[in-house]
Amino acid sequence: MFRKLFAIAVFALLSMPAFGANGSGQNSDLTLLTLTAAGASTVNSPDQINATGRCAQVGINLTTMTTAAIVVTVQGKDASGTYYTLLASASISSTGFTLMTICPGSPTTTNVSAALPLPRTWRVSATITGASAAATGKISASVIQ
Repeated sequence: MFRKLFAIAVFALLSMPAFGANGSGQNSDLTLLTLTAAGASTVNSPDQINATGRCAQVGINLTTMTTAAIVVTVQGKDASGTYYTLLASASISSTGFTLMTICPGSPTTTNVSAALPLPRTWRVSATITGASAAATGKISASVIQ
C-alpha cells in the first residue's frame, strides 16, 4: 500500500509544471513594443512580471529609420515603484537587429550586456530623437530560466 501511494505521489510531483518566467516552467518570448513610424518621443512597454526567469535577451529589430535615432533602456522597478536602469543600448540610427543581454554570469559590456539577474518587475523604454524622426520596428524579449 505504501509503495503504491509513494509511486502516485512521485508521479503527481513529476507531472506538475515548474513555474518559469511565463508561469509555465518554460522560456518565454514577448513582444514588448511595436513602433510604427514613431516620431520623437519616449515610449514605455507595460510592466513585465517575471516569475522565475533569471535572464533576458532583448532584441531590437528596426526596419525603417528616417532621420531618427533610438536608445532602448531595460529598466527594473523597485518596491516603491521607481524605475532604474539595468542596461541601455547605444544610440541606434540605422536599420537592423541589435541584441542586449541581461544575465548573471554574462560579461558586462557597455550597451550590450549586464551581469545582473532579471528583476521581478521590469520594462523597456525606447527614446526616439531626431527632427522629423520616424522609426518602425519591434522590440521583443526572450526570458530565460
